[in-house]
Amino acid sequence: MKQPSKPPLKGFVPLTQEEEGGHEALAIDEKRFDPKAFKLLIKARYDPKEKLNLGKLPPEATGKKLHGLNATQIMLKEKGHAIQDS
Repeated sequence: MKQPSKPPLKGFVPLTQEEEGGHEALAIDEKRFDPKAFKLLIKARYDPKEKLNLGKLPPEATGKKLHGLNATQIMLKEKGHAIQDS
């Protein structure tokens, strides 16, 4: 971590070596974001390697019930196939 030429702003907490550690692996993502925004993402512990499950909601959240289906039917329904509830 390079030393700042000016003292940090009041209330500003610089990144520690541990927080800064993943910058080499995140070089590709750094190119996708504005440099200042990328620093904020790192500080907020953004991890682009973490798989997001935004597209998958539990049945309780969507209101869909899977009662009466066997394991194969449930799997096919989750993949988007049309399965008639019995």
